[in-house]
Amino acid sequence: MTLPSSSTSVAETMARLSSKSGVTATIAIDRTTSTVLQSTGSLGTMFASRAGGSLATPGQPTPAGTGTSTLPSSNLERDGSGIGTSDAGEEQAFSDFAKMVWNYVNATGVLVHDMDSEDELKLLRLRTRKHELVIVPDAKFIFVVVHDVPS
Repeated sequence: MTLPSSSTSVAETMARLSSKSGVTATIAIDRTTSTVLQSTGSLGTMFASRAGGSLATPGQPTPAGTGTSTLPSSNLERDGSGIGTSDAGEEQAFSDFAKMVWNYVNATGVLVHDMDSEDELKLLRLRTRKHELVIVPDAKFIFVVVHDVPS
């Protein structure tokens, strides 16, 4: 699959974000459609306690910079060895998560606009007991970095 014309910029941004220490996942989301354009890492720990079990493959999160998948695709992306770099559960987890983030960013954008119509949303930081999300909305993309919070 090919990314939009600014795919080089997206790929560079994703590489830079995923190389930071403590990052368990990064996601580039299309700003207008909520489609996952590119993702790295794993969301397995985020959905582990969700009703009905985990959406992702059980086990340790993929280290930053590995397990990269480019989405969406009806078939799994293949690396040079012919092994899929993403499974259907993880792909679905990223898709579901992207929609949640997209809705959150849009709702927060409305809040900011209602407070001051000349202002704009630049960064969202969300911290729970288990995870921290850094969300950077752009004109074309929404970049998300997921960190596990130290115990």
